Amino acid sequence: MRCMYDMIIVGGDLTGLSAAKAFHEREEGARVLILAQSAEEAYTENNMIDTEIYARKNTVEQNLVKQGHEELYRFCDQHSIPYKKCGKLIVAKDEKEVELLHFLQKNNEDSTVLSQEELFEQEPFALGVGALYIPSAGIVDYKKVSLALLQEVKESGAEIRYDEKVKSIVEGKKSIVVETNNGAYYSKKYINCEESQSDKVAKLSDYYTDIEKFPLQRQYYAVEEAKLQHIVSPVPSALAPFLNIYVAPTFNGGMEVGSSINENHDKGNIKEFISNISSIRKASSYKGMIGTYKKAMKDVGSEEYFLEQVQTVIPSISREDLIPRFTEQDQAVITTDGQFREGFFFINGECSAHVVQIPYYGKKASFAIGQYLVNQVYEPTLLS
Repeated sequence: MRCMYDMIIVGGDLTGLSAAKAFHEREEGARVLILAQSAEEAYTENNMIDTEIYARKNTVEQNLVKQGHEELYRFCDQHSIPYKKCGKLIVAKDEKEVELLHFLQKNNEDSTVLSQEELFEQEPFALGVGALYIPSAGIVDYKKVSLALLQEVKESGAEIRYDEKVKSIVEGKKSIVVETNNGAYYSKKYINCEESQSDKVAKLSDYYTDIEKFPLQRQYYAVEEAKLQHIVSPVPSALAPFLNIYVAPTFNGGMEVGSSINENHDKGNIKEFISNISSIRKASSYKGMIGTYKKAMKDVGSEEYFLEQVQTVIPSISREDLIPRFTEQDQAVITTDGQFREGFFFINGECSAHVVQIPYYGKKASFAIGQYLVNQVYEPTLLS
């Protein structure tokens, strides 16, 4: 006799675990199955909690990020996990960028535009003509968050299966069949948050997107000397909105610096990936996508560009100070018309919900995103 689950969640990262937590809170005693490729999906070493300031004011996106970070801090309090709301300074190098700070400030009433003198008072090591200060940003021991959430989800009764790669999905109005390399699973509902492959998983359910995800490898560094009290970052680059360059204090007294895009990462895999796109996309669309990706990598995909951006805001950091610490896999999301897709991207199905894209500033908002996905399974709405 086949087993029928109440919910199948494809993806074992923090968003998937958060969705399982939210579903159990809504349906106590429900049978939940999480299909994950590896146990490592749940863990991240990047400890920065960013800000919702990059999302448009009073939108679902902004509320998700803000609520997600607030719930993260509450979860840390409940589980005695260390964190620090140190705030973030987005530093402008010239008056043109100061204008951008005033534009961003409209997205967050709690943020403050600082003069050059006020910036220096806050961070003597930072260099700029002004800055935007956002007090809600912070740092957290995110590995401890992952372990605590994983334990909570297991104790609630969720079943987690690893080494699962989804091959096909048949979605009806009242049930789902998910077939993986290890067999078929049956459920009343399912959530897709397999971040790196979520667009492909959605396609298996006949939900098509106008995007491709180009693989990136982010390199993060440690600096042993402690110089900062706040997170400091340059104004985001218009060349490549997927960049996330910052310098942050750490709990051990040093600094975390992220993230460069490794231009030598998986050159063979990139060529194979581009070849695969060429075979499934019309010539006009894949050429635009690949051209956008290659131009971005040429412009920003080097250690030299990364170091230049870091030194723009913290000039005392040298190349010799940067100690490679860890890497993370990520994606640049590009539409068929050759544009970078920014922000969140959700799809609602008959009895499913899919998160196709989470912007870098929303990566730590998993508690709210998981709750949102569960709500969408029951009462689908359009994101606005």
